[in-house]
Amino acid sequence: MSISVSLAPVNTEVSVSSANDISVSLTSPTTTVEVNNQALALPQSLGTGDSPTFSSVTASQALNNSITDTSIDASEFAAFAGTKIIYTGGAGSITLPDAVSGDVGKAWIVVNAGTGAITVKRDTNSQVIKFLNGSAVSSGSANLTLAVGSAVEIICTAVDNYIAFGSGIS
Repeated sequence: MSISVSLAPVNTEVSVSSANDISVSLTSPTTTVEVNNQALALPQSLGTGDSPTFSSVTASQALNNSITDTSIDASEFAAFAGTKIIYTGGAGSITLPDAVSGDVGKAWIVVNAGTGAITVKRDTNSQVIKFLNGSAVSSGSANLTLAVGSAVEIICTAVDNYIAFGSGIS
């Protein structure tokens, strides 16, 4: 399976060709490329058409974060936007970041592979957390509970507004 993503305006194309290879093609010179919020330094001599391959970063590492902490604070959770969080700890909590207009559309997938429920909490009292229960959208609550075995996507829909859907939400 091959996945290709073009990033503008950097003029960089990222291609995932196997579980162990991520290729970066540069259409204009640059010195760094980010993979999973980690800057990878590239030699300054790279020019148009050069295609370095990073074999030490796997596709699953770039998309998944395995967490055993029982408390994920707002800043830590914010850093995982666009990734899957595989939670393997005991009963714990996640605090949602204080969402601003630039956060609209950011999403997180949380898989509770742990041994206890996860409480998803608000960072501020002005935040609203809604969830889809299969047929309707809730009016919003202060906290959500993610049961053991749940798989949930949380999306920022507006300033201080989140919606969650998936299995095992209460």
